[in-house]
Amino acid sequence: MSSQSLSSASALVAIPQRTYRHQPAIVRQCNRLAKQLATLAISRVRPLCERAVQAGEWEPLVELVGPDLPPEESADLYTQGLCSLALAAALAGQGSEHQREPEQHGLIAALSWLPLSLQPSFKQMLLAPTLAETIAELQELIAAALFPAADKQLATRATTSPLQALEQDPLIYCYEQFLRHYRPSLRNAGSIYATPAPVVSYMVRSVDLLLKQAFALRQGLSELGNFEIIDPAVGSGAFLHGLIEFLYSQIVQQQEELDRWPRFVTEQLLPNLRAYELLPAPWLVAHLSLGLKLAACGYDLRQRPGALSLALGDGLLWLVREPTSTGLPVLIGNPPYGNFGRPIRYPWLRLLLQDYKRDLGERKLNLDDDFIKFIRCGQWYIEQADCGLLAFITSHTYLDGLTHRRMRESLLASFDEIYLLDLHGNSQRATPAERKEPDENVFPIRQGVAIGLFVRRRTPACSARTAPRQAIVHYAALRGRRGEKYARLAGMDLESTPWQRLQPQPHLYFFVPRTLAHQAEWEQYAALPEIFPVYSTGIKTHLDAVLVGPSDEAIARQIAAYLAKHSQEEEVYGTRATTGDRRRGTPQHKARLLRQLSELPPQQIYRDYAYRPFDTRRIAYWPPAIEAGDHRFALMRHALRPNILLVTTRQLSQDSFQHVFVSSALTDMCLLSTATRECAYVFPLYLFEDAGAVRPNLAPSFITALARRLNLRFVPWGSGDLLTSFGPEAVLAYLYAILHAPIYRQRYGEQLSSDFPRCPLPAHRTSFRLLYRIGSRLLKLHLQTSLPRPSAYVLPPAQATRLRIEFVHYTADGRLWVNTHQALEGLPPECWRFRIGHYQICARWLQEHLGQELTPAEYERYRLLLATLTETQELMAQSGSALEALLP
Repeated sequence: MSSQSLSSASALVAIPQRTYRHQPAIVRQCNRLAKQLATLAISRVRPLCERAVQAGEWEPLVELVGPDLPPEESADLYTQGLCSLALAAALAGQGSEHQREPEQHGLIAALSWLPLSLQPSFKQMLLAPTLAETIAELQELIAAALFPAADKQLATRATTSPLQALEQDPLIYCYEQFLRHYRPSLRNAGSIYATPAPVVSYMVRSVDLLLKQAFALRQGLSELGNFEIIDPAVGSGAFLHGLIEFLYSQIVQQQEELDRWPRFVTEQLLPNLRAYELLPAPWLVAHLSLGLKLAACGYDLRQRPGALSLALGDGLLWLVREPTSTGLPVLIGNPPYGNFGRPIRYPWLRLLLQDYKRDLGERKLNLDDDFIKFIRCGQWYIEQADCGLLAFITSHTYLDGLTHRRMRESLLASFDEIYLLDLHGNSQRATPAERKEPDENVFPIRQGVAIGLFVRRRTPACSARTAPRQAIVHYAALRGRRGEKYARLAGMDLESTPWQRLQPQPHLYFFVPRTLAHQAEWEQYAALPEIFPVYSTGIKTHLDAVLVGPSDEAIARQIAAYLAKHSQEEEVYGTRATTGDRRRGTPQHKARLLRQLSELPPQQIYRDYAYRPFDTRRIAYWPPAIEAGDHRFALMRHALRPNILLVTTRQLSQDSFQHVFVSSALTDMCLLSTATRECAYVFPLYLFEDAGAVRPNLAPSFITALARRLNLRFVPWGSGDLLTSFGPEAVLAYLYAILHAPIYRQRYGEQLSSDFPRCPLPAHRTSFRLLYRIGSRLLKLHLQTSLPRPSAYVLPPAQATRLRIEFVHYTADGRLWVNTHQALEGLPPECWRFRIGHYQICARWLQEHLGQELTPAEYERYRLLLATLTETQELMAQSGSALEALLP
């Protein structure tokens, strides 16, 4: 190696890194190596690979991944493959008891772990003279990072190894971290997040126990051959790695014959192990990691090239093409979660998914996520065999999602036993208690996850099943910090898990504990969609930073800056940016739409925008320029005229219902919360026809029932006189008071977490009038068409001294500190804590003004806001007292 390349590698190793004291040294070491490896790959390896591929110096990879693979993707595969080979060779050398082999020889030896179809191309790359110096630099970088901490246990993962702190195989861990810096978009889109070893261990041990209990296989996983293991989305091989580790420990401990393990691998393990991976680079890494693992267990896979059945392709497609060979399939893995807007490519898959979508009556179905496709195909595969075991860790949304109720019903009818271990960790569904004691995900992702074990026993041939299957559902949950969850998963198994038996009830079939008290009376009330037939979710721009602002001038500047930025990109990329990026949602596509928007007259596009509670901004509203906004124009056009819009949610991520507000303008989908489940549904009070006619958005059946109960005549506009008539605004005020009543929110809290609010009819005219008066006052306060009563003001008028907002800190004595010298006094704790939806209103207003000095006018606005919240709480208490007489 030249002195220049040595110094380059040393410089990379010496790059200072931010220190995380809570991480073990080996974790920081591997993280640093991965980042340095990505830097070298981007700056040196990939440019050389791109030049070689474009010049045709290396054999194309067409036979491997198909003729549509662009040259840049071929170069990317060579780059990732070379880095992974170098890591594998270093780890194999470190696990050896003998002196390290020459570096180039070690790379050639590691090459034998790759599939046969890849070996000629990568051998040609390794021997290319143009890459010789860079390969030496790559190996020097890895050696400098790994060997100083060598304990000769990196490949074997001995129980005392510090690499246990990685919670994964070192190659898999380093590759995932490398990808985070080298190509993060691929990591996110491909869901390349290796499953931590404690999760894998728990699932593998659970499968072993279920094989013994449900299928009478006394040796469990050691009886491979009586069943087969399939991982339909193997990734970089974490589950197969854990399976091999478990089997090796079982067989070595239970068998006195030392040659039992090699025979078991040759005769039972390799013939009955199948795995599939869609992405070429993780598929390559899986071969290396499994080769390393088997070598560490004393079995050289290189002596049997092609024996590992690890196919490149879509696991969903392979499942329908290859029937089970043993009659008892065991599917295990961590399939990808999101769909990223990809359409379903296979007609047969669309047909299978219809079983999860039938008769839902939903306007939007969130049932095309990849993990749902894998669960459905795995379910079908096991149904064809009439028995089997499905063990997946996936997103936990299907446990209690409303649109997943047919999915749950189908799973109940297909399996005999279902075990669900909810690992939670959803950052957008944290309750107030969890925010004090964080509940962390076992993966570095925002979406919560759950382990699902689905068992279908074989139907005895001598007795035909007379009753349909109805699975017994067992549920358990783990909350806490990531390390705590790892420790508990590593220390418990299926038998020691504290299961709770569930009895999913029609029609929602929840896979989480629900008592549903007062359900009978709840179902007697009319739901909001049955009262207001026309409704939809609010606007979601996907471009708030450009289209939303404090003023029309600010938005115009934001649009101009966006256009300037992406016009430069079009000049750089030329035709490729104008043809290849015409997909909806790309920055270039949005820029073209915004250019059209900017040419329209300002009076046609700038509108008031209910962005958050008591936070009305301006928006450039031209539906074609708003992603998913054009199909909401059918509803939002009614907000372009004087109107009142009731806003609430259908599902909750938090533990209590506070999610109701009112708007008189275009309304944002996150008006009440930024959590995915808590999107704002908008119910306009009036509908404006194209011919200029106006009619109330109230169902005739509800109006008829209410008029009969009140013995009053309905008028189509206003409130009526409430002596002989009532109108739409009286109905809205009555409903608004009910939705704010604490007794209503407490009594039906469980129902409100998974259903639209429902409202009881008044017992008599007097109760209707009382709730109307309360609701009417709440509407005026929240629409800011009336000032709070004078006694509701909790802060004094503005003083000469201005407030500078440097931080926001509320103390128990009622002081609200905004900097080290200034505090607002007299703010009651109940007012400070008051929330509308997800937002703590008092705190949020100040946080929006951090770093600013409040003018007297701004201080008065904040003072007015606090008075509005104070009177709101008083009215809520009154509505609770008035409603108590209506409830059973």
